[in-house]
Amino acid sequence: QDPNIPDVPDMNLGRWYPSATTLGNGDVLVTSGDFAPSNNNQTPQVYEYQTNTWRSLTGASRVIPLFPRTFLAPDGRAVTLSDYGDNTHYLDVTGNGQWQWLDDTLDNELHNYGTAVMYDAGKIAYIGGGSTPTQKINMLDLNDANPQWTYGADDMAQPRRQNDATILADGTVLITGGTSNPGWNDPAGSIATAEIWDPVTEQVTQVAAASSVYRGYHSTATLMPDGRVLITGGDHDHNGTGPFTTNNNAEIYEPAYMHNGSRPTISSAPANVSYGETFYVQTPDAASIARALIVVPGSTTHSQNWSQRANRLDVTQAAGGVEITLTTNSNEAPPGDYMLFLIDNNGIPSVATYVRAGFGLEGDFNGDGVVDAADYTVYRDRLGIGYDTDDYQIWLSNYGATASTSVPEPASAMLLLAALATFSLRRKR
Repeated sequence: QDPNIPDVPDMNLGRWYPSATTLGNGDVLVTSGDFAPSNNNQTPQVYEYQTNTWRSLTGASRVIPLFPRTFLAPDGRAVTLSDYGDNTHYLDVTGNGQWQWLDDTLDNELHNYGTAVMYDAGKIAYIGGGSTPTQKINMLDLNDANPQWTYGADDMAQPRRQNDATILADGTVLITGGTSNPGWNDPAGSIATAEIWDPVTEQVTQVAAASSVYRGYHSTATLMPDGRVLITGGDHDHNGTGPFTTNNNAEIYEPAYMHNGSRPTISSAPANVSYGETFYVQTPDAASIARALIVVPGSTTHSQNWSQRANRLDVTQAAGGVEITLTTNSNEAPPGDYMLFLIDNNGIPSVATYVRAGFGLEGDFNGDGVVDAADYTVYRDRLGIGYDTDDYQIWLSNYGATASTSVPEPASAMLLLAALATFSLRRKR
């Protein structure tokens, strides 16, 4: 074991099928999970990484479904999307914690194997789900003064449950797998044809059909840095009648943007970026770059990708590249690793490069975590191309500074939790 990484203490009780959500300061919120069969761990907890301790939110104890679909709101509260009564609640994670009712989902029992994505800062879509599955897309904008659930302008071609939803490199959302039949996990309603939802137009478009393999319970779909999606697994027990079958195989989905023309490229980008920082990304395609997207690497199971989050970022053209500004609000982009895509004016994304948000240093122009002579070389070479004399003063005043790297990455939240919780691969809800 790495001697620099301390042993994490035990939680208050065991948690089977909990959720983990990275907070804006790098701490990790853990909610729900059973400590024994049908015995819910009702007390949310926050793992505080700086002190390596757990803080129990005793003022927020309540029963919520297993694997709750939980996201961080821009104001620092967490939001759980649908409990057994279809309520959406804010969770204040300060002090002892406190719940506040927000709204009811428009469709029933979406917690029952529907999937949710935060496709932009504070903006959530709940896609499919329900004991009787829905074909609606429920949308919630936490940036509104009075957030309320609304339906998207378009529906999926058919209802889905046990489906996955994956944010793509261009900011659209791929919907795959699932069943259109009610009940637990019925392969007779298997849906092979994928769909893409566009959050800007709110339109849904059917795309390629997959193989005849049923991608239902325990299937996953994860965005890769090259913009393709890895789709794997899926179990079925023929809705309880047997036999039980596991799909030990995988497929690759290639979105249309991989075949619609030349893709822009990224020549260089800083490894670490601080909040509010305007950083320079070198690309030979600067003139055609329309926007940028950062996406957290996936952590997927049971129809949900807990770490999946995207931020749409504006770009400004500069000589030989583009300038991008990271949000000043760490709740909108919690600290950790992100895939950075540049998207051209034809909607075609680059292959991703990794950028670590929240670890930047002023004056660290090459993003290596140290302000030193190597940064002056970068400054000198880009003077007038993304940097000016004010940047020299920043470099000079911060010379010798180093970055802390002790904050857990958002994509690691589920991995951290897996190390803490007893997890069953076969028990189902």
